[in-house]
Amino acid sequence: MPLDIDLDYNDRIVSGAGTKDKLALLEFKRDTSGEIPVRFWRAGIQVELADGAVGFCGIKPRGEYDADPLVYAGEWTKTGTGDTTLYTFYPEFDGVALAALLGSGNDDVSDDVPVITGMFEIKWVADGKKHRTQSVDTLIYNDILKDPDGTPSAFPALWAAPLELTAPPVQGVAAVSQVETATVVAPAGCTSNGSVIMAVTAAGVTGSPLALTAPITTATHTTAALIAGAMRTALQASAALTALYTVGGAGVYVTLTRINPAANDATLNLQIAGGYGVTGAVSSANTTTGVALVLGTVATALGQLAIVTTTNDSGTFKDNWVAAALSPVAWNPPGNIYKDRTTGFYHRQFFDGGTPIYELAYP
Repeated sequence: MPLDIDLDYNDRIVSGAGTKDKLALLEFKRDTSGEIPVRFWRAGIQVELADGAVGFCGIKPRGEYDADPLVYAGEWTKTGTGDTTLYTFYPEFDGVALAALLGSGNDDVSDDVPVITGMFEIKWVADGKKHRTQSVDTLIYNDILKDPDGTPSAFPALWAAPLELTAPPVQGVAAVSQVETATVVAPAGCTSNGSVIMAVTAAGVTGSPLALTAPITTATHTTAALIAGAMRTALQASAALTALYTVGGAGVYVTLTRINPAANDATLNLQIAGGYGVTGAVSSANTTTGVALVLGTVATALGQLAIVTTTNDSGTFKDNWVAAALSPVAWNPPGNIYKDRTTGFYHRQFFDGGTPIYELAYP
């Protein structure tokens, strides 16, 4: 709709033809090609300005009168004559200053602003006289669809299709990282300067068995715990070993923990040669057995268990039941559905005869 300027009321932009009420608010959208047609009124009649009249319009941040314009049009286009005359501005709402205030045009969403407030004014010169409208409060909204957003892509399917269960499902197995522990025995600490010799055997480790040494001295390594610390340092320096295992432990213990869980490696061993006050140990201890991940018939995106063989216990939600909201399942036969009052989760039971033997929990 055109903006109406009443020349009889201090060049006021009014809310519509035939009214004297000041226009309260203008609204625009960033990154658009604006079109602002203007009509002039005198004594209730639309009029044409003198030949050669030129006009300008602009928007500045609200209250910042000395600031540079956020939006500006340095000319208008005149169409029609007499009581059909229109003066149209074509400002662009995509300037750098405007984008900066709205936080637009970058990948940082933390500085995004939905709307900013400004003040709008029209200035024109006719018959050698300057005229300005009263300012009008203005809102400029941030744009949502950014170039080059393009056509939105389809949301990726997390699961190919619902899984129809016609028999009891297979239970998944959670992965466990293997841990091997060696215990350093040195009742009197280091008794003479030298190096503790270690042999590490591990499947998949390049160069296995690895021969590694840990220098120790009588002045520094006065306890078994201090000797164990020196051994951990020497093991951590082996790139071949740390590619598959994390070296850890505390006190007299030295541990090797598998980084990516896999099936248990029965050959994993940390042998310690005796000498310099250290008691030799041919074998280390398998303190945690490694278990490879096995996905059950239904599993979550992280590979956690979703189907378990534990039945309901007095209406409570078992700790080893895992919600499988991402796993669409079609049960055949349908089975029984109930809601757990404690957690708010729904349970669907799979029956073997008259006994529920499997349960799937989901929000």
